[in-house]
Amino acid sequence: MQGLTLGESGIVICSGKPGTCKGEKPDAPVDLATQPVLGEPLGAGLVSAGGSIRALVKTVPIPLRSQDGGCSIDATLLTPGAELVWIEASGFPAGKEATFDSDSDGERQTKQVRVDADGTYSTAILPYKQGQRSGTIRVTLKSTACSPTVNLPWGRRNSLP
Repeated sequence: MQGLTLGESGIVICSGKPGTCKGEKPDAPVDLATQPVLGEPLGAGLVSAGGSIRALVKTVPIPLRSQDGGCSIDATLLTPGAELVWIEASGFPAGKEATFDSDSDGERQTKQVRVDADGTYSTAILPYKQGQRSGTIRVTLKSTACSPTVNLPWGRRNSLP
C-alpha cells in the first residue's frame, strides 16, 4: 500500500490528502486483515517515500506457548504446513543440562541439551512423521526447575490455502 502516513498518535492512517491513500474518511486508521494460523509469524513494515526511514515488526498473533515453574517454551512455524518449526525456551537454569523430548504421533526423540548462560535454548525441528499427512508433535524441555510442554499441529490441515 502506498501513501500511508502516521497520525498524531502514531497510528498508521490514510489522511486523504493529495498523494496519500484514501480511507473511508480523512485520517482513517489502516486495518490489516489477516487470517493467521496457530504459531504463524506475521511481519509488516513501513518505509518512508525516500526509503531512508524504516520500521519493521514481527509478531505471532496466536502463539504456541507453554509455561511451567517460571520457564516457557514457544513454537513458531517457519513454513506454512509446519514442515520446519523454531523452538525457543527461556527461564531455565543457566548453563545446565535439560532434556529435550519430542513425540510426533508415537515417533519419539529424546536428547540431553545444554541451556545457554542466559537460561535460553533454541533449535529447529522437523515434526513430520513418515507416512502421515498431518499430526501433532508434543515438545517438552525438562530441567530440575520446570517442564513446559507445547503441542503443535503439523501437516496439510495447518497449511494456508
